[in-house]
Amino acid sequence: MDALSNEGLELHAPLARHGPVLRANPADVTIQQEYWINCAIAYLLDYRKFSVRHLQQIIDSTWRLRGHVTVVGRDSYYFILHFDVQDDLVYICDEGPWAVEGGLLILERWRANLVIKGLQLNHVSLWVQLHGLPLEYQYPELAIQMGHMLGVYERIDRDTHIPCNIRFMRIRVRMNPWLPLVVGFMLRLDDGNRVWIQCRYERIHKVCTKCGLLGHTRPQCTYLMTDIEQLLQRQRQRIQDEFHVQYGFNPMEPHFVNELRAFYNKPQRWSTQIRFGPLSRDTGYRQRQHQQGGPPPPQPTMQSFMEAVHNDMQTVHQDYTLPTYATHDQHEETPPPHTITSDTHNQTSSIPVPEDTQPIPTPPLWQPPENSNLQWVWLDGDGPFLTNVSLSQSPVRDNLPDLNFEINFETTSLADDANIQSTTLIAQLEVHVNSMPNQDDSLQQRMNDAGFQFEMGESSRPTQVQIG
Repeated sequence: MDALSNEGLELHAPLARHGPVLRANPADVTIQQEYWINCAIAYLLDYRKFSVRHLQQIIDSTWRLRGHVTVVGRDSYYFILHFDVQDDLVYICDEGPWAVEGGLLILERWRANLVIKGLQLNHVSLWVQLHGLPLEYQYPELAIQMGHMLGVYERIDRDTHIPCNIRFMRIRVRMNPWLPLVVGFMLRLDDGNRVWIQCRYERIHKVCTKCGLLGHTRPQCTYLMTDIEQLLQRQRQRIQDEFHVQYGFNPMEPHFVNELRAFYNKPQRWSTQIRFGPLSRDTGYRQRQHQQGGPPPPQPTMQSFMEAVHNDMQTVHQDYTLPTYATHDQHEETPPPHTITSDTHNQTSSIPVPEDTQPIPTPPLWQPPENSNLQWVWLDGDGPFLTNVSLSQSPVRDNLPDLNFEINFETTSLADDANIQSTTLIAQLEVHVNSMPNQDDSLQQRMNDAGFQFEMGESSRPTQVQIG
């Protein structure tokens, strides 16, 4: 009988958790990380729960970034946001948190081997305004000291230029969101008096005036006064032990007030309006997904299209170099493409362009009069130059080691009615040409090495010439 009873009352220890051990294919994991590396984990610090569709609507209406942001999914108060552009991801995570319909959206970049169920929000970085400082007390060292008391000081927003902000000082502090906010400081002045320095937290719209915690207001507060006193005692104990300061009290003023919220009287700030420039660089993920059967990528806007055209034109200008033609034979029927003719009926220049690119428009060059011996020429790919020297013969450097010549300009009217630019013509030009110049030198260097000397002459009448 006793044996039967002991058998029924036998207590069994729970079985240890066990299961088969698997190992994922590293190549497959790498492919998946290509997507998640462009994601951020967002936590909504609010008593409300937003649906994925609702948060997506808020982001689409208030965030103007370089690329598209997609809300991938939600797990309780955690959201996963995917960014098409890496710059957007870095900016949103570094400059947050952001206000979304009064709630506080805190973002952090995705990390490998991260399980959402095991996440816990331990700190949040906020911009804090310090109001009430006398002018001589508005210096960075005092603001930094206050930042260390608020939490972990990160940086200060201080402009040394004049005019500057004299209403408040602004610091960024990382703090524990599950403790009451530090509402301010009592600053002892050099005359013995005390002034109250009010802290105002930016992008915070849900602060309880009963407990001082974020994410809800007084009607939704469920904390008892004994619990609030314990939280405040922990806060005071931390500051006193670390900084060895005293606490002052003013029984005539409430502790938690609406002034804790910066811009609390401006409802339009309940959702942060973000503007972060045009599209500059795309991860290419959406294009690859479309090739694999996914949705099509977003079409480029007219602004991005015009920027791409502008960049292409700059590339063509940089890569294109003119061929070297010093002269052309008079017996040829047509001059080389680069030669600028002196035909009065042809008012535009013609230069060679690559076959696969559009011709680059060039401004019209001033054409000499019919009775003038001036002509436009190209020298070693540089130019055009205006000269009266006949270059139909072989290049000078092939025949003469040294050359001296003089050019005199006598003109009557060189004005272009379409586009007039005033200039002074050179009346005398003396040139010394070296037999073996360095082709790698610039035109200015080659002219200096050749001993070019210019002497300004006086013309018989003011002339106006347009040189393209």
